[in-house]
Amino acid sequence: MAEPGASAPNIIWIITLLKLCSMAALTLLQKHSHQRNLAELTERLATLLMEN
Repeated sequence: MAEPGASAPNIIWIITLLKLCSMAALTLLQKHSHQRNLAELTERLATLLMEN
């Protein structure tokens, strides 16, 4: 049988991995939002340039 404290390092690794996954997901979300904002600004600029 495993010792009671033997699983503690595994829990730490799991928590670390979850944090990393959360940070990666947040980074992807921010990147997508930034790209969408740039696309909207580009579209607005094109409209303004074509009007003048």
